[in-house]
Amino acid sequence: MGKVFVTKPTPEKENKFGRLFGFVCFDILHPANEAFTNLIIDEIKNNYYSSRNLKTFSKNDNSSPSFDLDSAAILEKSLKKTNKRISDFLENQNIAFHIEKIHAVVGVIKNTKLTFSISGNVDVLLLQHQSNGLYRIINITEDSKDNQDANPLSFFSQTLSGKISSLDYTFFISGNILDYMSLERIKNIITQDSIHDASSMMKKILKKIEKKSVFGGILTSQETLEDMTVEKNIETIKTFNYQKAASQDSMGELVSTERKTEKLLTSSTTFSFKKLVNILSSLITREKQNTRDTKKEKPRPQELNTSEPKKESTLKKRPTKLFSIKETTQEVKKYMNALKYAGRKAYGSKAVSDSVKAVRKKSFSFSKYFSRLSLKNKFILSGVFLFFVLFLFFTAKTFIGNEQNTTEKNLNEIVQEILQKKDAATAALIYNDGQSARVSLNQAQEIIDDLPEKYKNNSRISEINIEIEEMMEDLRNITSLPDPIMLANFGNLNPNIDPSPLLVQHNNILYTQGRDNGIFYTYDTDTRVISSISLTESEIPDFKLGQSWDENRILFIAENNDIYFFNSETSSLNEVTLNIPLNADIRSFDIFNKQLYILDSANNQIKKYTLSQEGFVKYTDWISDNTVDLTDAADMAIDGNIYLLKENGDLEVLSRGEKINTYKNVVDPPLLSPTKIDTQDTLNDIYILDPKSRRVVVLEKNGILIEQYSSPSFDNLLDIVALEDEKRIYILNNSAVMGVPLGQ
Repeated sequence: MGKVFVTKPTPEKENKFGRLFGFVCFDILHPANEAFTNLIIDEIKNNYYSSRNLKTFSKNDNSSPSFDLDSAAILEKSLKKTNKRISDFLENQNIAFHIEKIHAVVGVIKNTKLTFSISGNVDVLLLQHQSNGLYRIINITEDSKDNQDANPLSFFSQTLSGKISSLDYTFFISGNILDYMSLERIKNIITQDSIHDASSMMKKILKKIEKKSVFGGILTSQETLEDMTVEKNIETIKTFNYQKAASQDSMGELVSTERKTEKLLTSSTTFSFKKLVNILSSLITREKQNTRDTKKEKPRPQELNTSEPKKESTLKKRPTKLFSIKETTQEVKKYMNALKYAGRKAYGSKAVSDSVKAVRKKSFSFSKYFSRLSLKNKFILSGVFLFFVLFLFFTAKTFIGNEQNTTEKNLNEIVQEILQKKDAATAALIYNDGQSARVSLNQAQEIIDDLPEKYKNNSRISEINIEIEEMMEDLRNITSLPDPIMLANFGNLNPNIDPSPLLVQHNNILYTQGRDNGIFYTYDTDTRVISSISLTESEIPDFKLGQSWDENRILFIAENNDIYFFNSETSSLNEVTLNIPLNADIRSFDIFNKQLYILDSANNQIKKYTLSQEGFVKYTDWISDNTVDLTDAADMAIDGNIYLLKENGDLEVLSRGEKINTYKNVVDPPLLSPTKIDTQDTLNDIYILDPKSRRVVVLEKNGILIEQYSSPSFDNLLDIVALEDEKRIYILNNSAVMGVPLGQ
């Protein structure tokens, strides 16, 4: 059984709380199913629309026009209570439910925000409206629903939250619907009719499915997920924003650094002057105190002797000296050493060494001069000298500190920029947008690569670099094939074979040619038998390109640009007239709707031919776009559009003679020197051969990477044929035909 619910709150409540929806369905029959369903629905409604939530979750006065409630936080709190109530219900009723057999959705729509939680096997399909009027379909819960815990206390253990758009649809469905309907069919049903008609059509289709379990589903409009995040278990549930959290981390460190910088910048110089003033004040105070002490300790004379000079008596009985010359010299040496170190940093060791020698020469004469000074003058001179030394020392210290803190601040700004790119990639991955994630990660990697060496060795930069590399490795989708299947080896028929760089699929047979003797070698994909065809013509040209023309004929182009029909029934070869400029450089050709398209890179044109009795004589120049450059074209393939593969790995899409799209850097690691591309109107994807990196790359026709196949055995990749109905790629490598199962 199953039950769908959509609340109808009052306009006031809907404005404040939003609208609840959901469903509960079971894969098992149990007497308590209905009671369990009603329990969930009633608990969610009562907890969510509780008046207590007005006080707890409101950010403003609820009488204010700007009053707002955090619908995600309210739903999370309600789910926690509901989980506890479910656990109590099962325990009190002594019911043994298989939690994994229960599938449920609870969600809320409030203005432009959607929040929901799922339990069990539920698919949530987002149909995201694109700028060109088409829809992109995303299975939001594809990766998250497998990690749920079959525990009543965490029945609703994950939430997803995000903004919504009026042109999008969201489809909640249980029962493994994707086993019975393709994503494309679901998208067409939902987007081509009204939401009511689409819902009715889906019900009819689901009823025809022979399956014992019940399908539960809700189709909603005005749904999009701009910042969808999977939460932790419900006990600590909260909406998590990757980018905001990372930004707060980075800003926190930056603020801390700025505080440290401010402290160093504002205190060092100030402290040096304060310290100097305190020292001088202390010395003056001590001088005054010593003078007073001397006067106090002076014995009162019995009789005043006016003939004895007072000055001589006072000087002889002075009890202490102001300070020790030795101690002062030691202090000065310490500061001089600091200045010496700072000077070496700024001016080099030699300049400082010469300066020190000059100072030492003068030191002896200065000592004599200093010893002849009176105590008061010694005090003044020492104070001035100490002031000067301290001033230089603390100025140098401040300068060095400022430079260090500026470096630290710059590093944190760089870290923040890298993390922003990394977080953007994380957000893109939530939408299964691998291409955007790859672009953001490449930008982050470029920032790291351009850093000075002093930053690259920083521990935090190294950690982030490792994380980025791990994310990039996941996005590469590389399948390693240590020992790919060898289906045929033409070397068994001719040990000295020199195969042409072509593999032509004609009916159920694959053809290539030996350039050493002109013999055709074939492999029957049905019987798996290899054979050879020796032609009776006296001179057989070496062929570089070939395509199947019709049921009986294959069209070949020779190295000298001559064109031939090979009849597979009679094993005969006939030359056909081809009207082509003498300087033509034919890089590729393809056949579409019985018309021949030849890529002539020398004349920067794709020529379109129609076969007549005279041969391929009349043609039209297909390209009308002056921005199209064929000088670096490696190959092309046609499915109605023309897909142009460039030697640098770029992929350009042409339609009606105009360039409509260019896909750059769609593969990581980048393509080194791709040579062949294969697609047709009967194929869903694009297949690219990159011999230098020993890879076969599979792309969607919109440039999104699907898979990469790599093998050390791919040591001389020559050509490729993809047969999606057989779910296999055939590859000509040296003289062998290898098979790679698609989707492996």
